[in-house]
Amino acid sequence: MTSVAAAGASNWDTLILSRGFPRPRVSARAVSVLEFPGGKAANVATAATRILGKGEGAVISAVGEDEFGRRLLRGLQDEGVDVRGVFVIEEEPSGRAFVIVDEGTGENMIVSFHGALLRLGRDHVDLAEVREAVESAKVVVVMDVPAGFMEGLVDLAAEEDRTIILAPGIKSSENPELIRSMLRRVDYVVLNEGELAELAGPIDPATGARALAREGARVVVTLSGRGSMLASSGEVLEIPAVDLSKMGLKAVNSVGCGDAFIGVFAAFKSAGSGDVEALRRASVAGAYKATRLEVRGSPTLEQLLKFEEAALGAGALNE
Repeated sequence: MTSVAAAGASNWDTLILSRGFPRPRVSARAVSVLEFPGGKAANVATAATRILGKGEGAVISAVGEDEFGRRLLRGLQDEGVDVRGVFVIEEEPSGRAFVIVDEGTGENMIVSFHGALLRLGRDHVDLAEVREAVESAKVVVVMDVPAGFMEGLVDLAAEEDRTIILAPGIKSSENPELIRSMLRRVDYVVLNEGELAELAGPIDPATGARALAREGARVVVTLSGRGSMLASSGEVLEIPAVDLSKMGLKAVNSVGCGDAFIGVFAAFKSAGSGDVEALRRASVAGAYKATRLEVRGSPTLEQLLKFEEAALGAGALNE
């Protein structure tokens, strides 16, 4: 039995550290090029596993029958993530992500190619590998999967009375009608500010989150270096960010911070934590990840608690 199952991408990432971002017809100079395992669902399952222990996180995804796919599976297995729900698709490439990170600010630009993941459809939900992953989990995180698979997975998790976290990512802009239609069928929806604007319109985050919360789900909005907020039943709670500068640290790579946030939030919810405690720990995890160059740089439980203690001691995190 696992605690958290995450459905979505498992990609191989190419990360380019640069001095600024390129503009049309204007080049930017690369400082270095790095390769990392990534993909939203794989990152979330890993983050949850690092908090809860080996075997407590599972991923539902698809990779190609290629070297990238083999590396991704090995890396997840080494972390103790349950990969029985990862399909190996013949004659399809594994997903890739091409990331540019500004070395000065840690901000990023990403182009993703989902590859084999796009082959997952609603019929896959009925397969034993998927059903077992959902049935054995306490929390199911549904991320950037094809629409039919997403709908089927949410239906299955609801039938099994699992806590459902919808983190739609790019689907917020690709299919906003679908995402809005699911808000009454999930427990939480996690969005960044751009995704929130796609669903609620160009209004301030608190107003947008409150409007979406009236449609059913509790709405969590990540606000980059400004923390996060939770909207539920007309109420909006603000969760403080960690001020890295007060700890003598800075963000070096923001890629994967949202995944660390979601994975740690799901982990603490599966362990019985309330919303505020789970979100606070998730914010600390996101800040910890920002100080790490690797995409899958989420903390272990020991690292999380030590980082939180250091942040409180430095006055970088409000009680």
